[in-house]
Amino acid sequence: MNSTCSKVVVVLTAILALVFASDLVGRPSSAKVGKDYSEAINKIEKYVEGFMEAYKVPGLSIAIYKDDFLWTKGFGYADLENMVPATDETTYSLASVTKSMTAVTIAKLAEEGKLNLDDEIQKYVPYFPMKNHPITIRQLLGHLGGISHYTVNKKENLGPELVGHLAIHHSTEESIAIFKELDLVAVPGTEFHYSSYGYNLLGAAVEGASGMPYARYMTEEVWLPMGMVDTRINNHDDLIPHRARGYDVIDGANKNAEFRDVSTCFASGAAHSTARDMVLFAKGLDEGKVLPLEAQQQMYDSMVTTSGEVTDSGMGWITFCYGGYWYVRHPGGHEGFSAVLLRFPWENFAVGIACNLQEVQPREIADYVTAQFFNAYRFRCETGGPDGNIIADALHHLWNMGLGYHNRFGGPMADNIETVQQAFGRINEALSDAAVAKLVADGKLSVFQGISNIAEFADDLYTAGSYIAEKLREANGRERLAYYRSGNAMPFFEDYIVLYSHDDSIPAACRFSNALERRISDWTISWARIWNDEMKDLIFMPAQETGERIDSLVGICEGESIYPALGYQLNSYAYRLKRQGKIDEGIAILLTASKLYPSDAYLLDSLGEFHLQKGDRENAIRYYKLALEKNPNLISAKEALAELEKAQK
Repeated sequence: MNSTCSKVVVVLTAILALVFASDLVGRPSSAKVGKDYSEAINKIEKYVEGFMEAYKVPGLSIAIYKDDFLWTKGFGYADLENMVPATDETTYSLASVTKSMTAVTIAKLAEEGKLNLDDEIQKYVPYFPMKNHPITIRQLLGHLGGISHYTVNKKENLGPELVGHLAIHHSTEESIAIFKELDLVAVPGTEFHYSSYGYNLLGAAVEGASGMPYARYMTEEVWLPMGMVDTRINNHDDLIPHRARGYDVIDGANKNAEFRDVSTCFASGAAHSTARDMVLFAKGLDEGKVLPLEAQQQMYDSMVTTSGEVTDSGMGWITFCYGGYWYVRHPGGHEGFSAVLLRFPWENFAVGIACNLQEVQPREIADYVTAQFFNAYRFRCETGGPDGNIIADALHHLWNMGLGYHNRFGGPMADNIETVQQAFGRINEALSDAAVAKLVADGKLSVFQGISNIAEFADDLYTAGSYIAEKLREANGRERLAYYRSGNAMPFFEDYIVLYSHDDSIPAACRFSNALERRISDWTISWARIWNDEMKDLIFMPAQETGERIDSLVGICEGESIYPALGYQLNSYAYRLKRQGKIDEGIAILLTASKLYPSDAYLLDSLGEFHLQKGDRENAIRYYKLALEKNPNLISAKEALAELEKAQK
């Protein structure tokens, strides 16, 4: 047998082994080893079904991995016209989830010494012209390269040879040609501008550094080694097994989505896969396959602009803290499809969701899954006034970021007690009555709007919050930290106050002000009354169900000093009623919601819009003005009020 044939046999043998292994791991609709998650899975299945009904999702597949547990299942239909059920094997366009895979590939090439993240992109993509500022690979990974996104370059603004680029297959160089002559939208490094075009440049860099076509390199060097046998670069001409058809909702009914040839977003949005393969990608990363764990760390750190703005975007991942855990995620969506991959890397956990409907948010399902597996929740709080809301929001970040940092690194951020004391000092100063009163007087809604360097203040939150977490771990054990992560920010602070009241080893400079202590004590008592199973259910209910249960919500929260802010869901429900012609019913919901959430300017803005549609200009003007009192920077209210006042003149 010659050497070429030997290589072919080796490759085929490896592929067959991976296929066989994948059949053992997760081809069935459900596979469990170790801990029993059956109760959580039953709740998730019901939630998925309700989500699909609420948003008219034709088909959806979901996969969850936690330690040695892997579960995947399909719901609805992959093809409505032929009534083909969606299963765990159904394949979908992953859209921008592709970016995370491209970023891992770039990091792999850097780890192997085949490229340098601080090299200029033209070193690997010589056909991309030099700009008036250098652009590095690192900047492109964090959307700091100054490259535009699709929204900046509408089809009608392109040359005639590119007008049909959504429907015509393009090579890598042809895809780069679409935007290569366009000016930068910002000096690289100075501003965050999400850019799919920038990730196409990274895909071209993969080719330049590896000497292989992007699709081939991804398949052989990334996807197959992770067991992702159903993942490929989507080509409309190929016969792809179990491919779902894409849909849109038009006039309340499912319609076939506009056709798109995704070759023009090859490295930024052309991966085609199963939900199962998405979590195998996450699992493979958590196990150090393809890319060592140490080399992954920089991908999960938020990038910072030259002016100190924290972008909450690392290399190919949106990265921050979620309910006291450090998480990374990436959503995806284009014509006919939506997807999300959410991971808690330090908990060996991921959920991947793909569906065949555009402009829907499967992130809602991913959030619900994290609640069932970790009791982790994502919400803001209402305290009845702008000053309290500002303080509660800052405390939320202190809790979330402190526990999140401790989750990732296993200890406090700073070893030097002086650094911790300085962090507490700046936090107490920022949350003082005088500082918060000035923010309210200036029409600012968050302590971050009054901070000159947000990156430095973020470090203060990580430093002080992780110090609190470590002290509570020392006193109460690691299991208690899981309790604080289960939506219990106030007990986190109350327990710390109790601890330092009896522990002289905690310096006075690492304590809260008396005024802040009093607020925390009051809020802790109130939180214990409202944080029950019914409230937890309300947080995740679709807008319609939240609106229909508004009386229950009012009953739980009325008279309390702090509770979760669900104004967004109620606002969405009011608009649903408006679309049904039930404007008065929508106004009634908004009025109740605005009493429950008096600081929510969006509810008042909606009341203005609803009254305007009724022809009640006087009340429309009144509510738009009230909205601007709550949020002077609310553009929709500003513009509507200006038009009304202009018409009066």
